[in-house]
Amino acid sequence: MNFINCHLLHWSYEKHAVPEVPEHVHSYYQIELCVHGAVRFTSSATRPHLHSGDWMLIPPGTTHSMIYEGRDLEYYSFKFEVNGLNARMDSELFFHARDPLSDWVIASLAALRPPDRYLYMPINENRIALEALLLSMFQQTLMPIANRNGKPRILRDISAMIAEEGAKVNIQRAAEQMQMNVSQLKYRCKLALQEYSSVTGKKLTLKEYLDRELMKHIDRLLIYSDMPLGDISSQTMFNNIYTFSRFVKRLTGETPSQRRNKSGNAEIEILPE
Repeated sequence: MNFINCHLLHWSYEKHAVPEVPEHVHSYYQIELCVHGAVRFTSSATRPHLHSGDWMLIPPGTTHSMIYEGRDLEYYSFKFEVNGLNARMDSELFFHARDPLSDWVIASLAALRPPDRYLYMPINENRIALEALLLSMFQQTLMPIANRNGKPRILRDISAMIAEEGAKVNIQRAAEQMQMNVSQLKYRCKLALQEYSSVTGKKLTLKEYLDRELMKHIDRLLIYSDMPLGDISSQTMFNNIYTFSRFVKRLTGETPSQRRNKSGNAEIEILPE
């Protein structure tokens, strides 16, 4: 891959509800980083939600719309160009769940942001630092693109669905959302999982893949947030905290509390790929 760099065109910081942004497309890259509240996207068949610490990369030519909501809404928006990229990015939304990178970026932006200042943020005096942050986020998106032996598209779509709908996503719902019947979905996922296992060394059924992706989503909330367990249970769409706890125990051998406490004493890893 050639040396690439990001050229920032505009950045803004918003703390108040804004009107719905209708479907549109643009010629630059955009990153939306949610600090609090939620940002709902629509693009073709996907409808991902951003919550605290989540972010989205929108490549040029990607048709999308957005709704910003929540009593404590707070988010950053960046528009930028990329130079030196020799791999074509698909016209799709690239969702990233909260992780140490996004926590670091949010903390860094808070230090760069002028106090009590919203929208139309100054660029030039902070350009080097801001573009370094953007490049770090952009490169994280490029990792699976640079390696085309990574996760197949259908599995990435299912992962994005789970990040939005949590425990609601079962095989039947995934098939409906992807406008297939169950047999078609199982067949296509069987081929994708066989391809994926050649990279990861792990052979998974579709049900096992759904469970692992949901557990990874739960782990991010347990490890990187201080949300009460009941709120995590609700946000990940379990019927109640007891069902949520049984699921975590079955997947990890630990209760949600044990897993969270363990992360405070010794680093635990989110379930690997």
